[in-house]
Amino acid sequence: MAAERRGAPPDPVDPPPRLATAVAVPVALAVAAGFVDSVSFLHHFGVFPANQSGNAVLLGMALPGAGPTPAWTAATAMVGFALGAAGAWWLARRLPPERRPLVLLGVELGLLVV
Repeated sequence: MAAERRGAPPDPVDPPPRLATAVAVPVALAVAAGFVDSVSFLHHFGVFPANQSGNAVLLGMALPGAGPTPAWTAATAMVGFALGAAGAWWLARRLPPERRPLVLLGVELGLLVV
């Protein structure tokens, strides 16, 4: 069928392979973050490791004493997230651009496994 469409413009439904990869990686990371958030909230700490807006809501509810978790847990998660983002920024600045995505994804995978 591709031979029949040789002179036709590209089909908009079939994205180029590079675009498919560019969409697959963020979707996979979002799924991993959602899984880690749900497991952590429901079974471990009562906070969201990857969802800082949710932690801000939990912190706001906990300050007057109406939250499901103590204020220190949400505050600790938010500080840990900020430190992790700063560490990733620091590491990314020291890596060559062609190795940066693979190394940072490897570090994230290692931290998710731990």
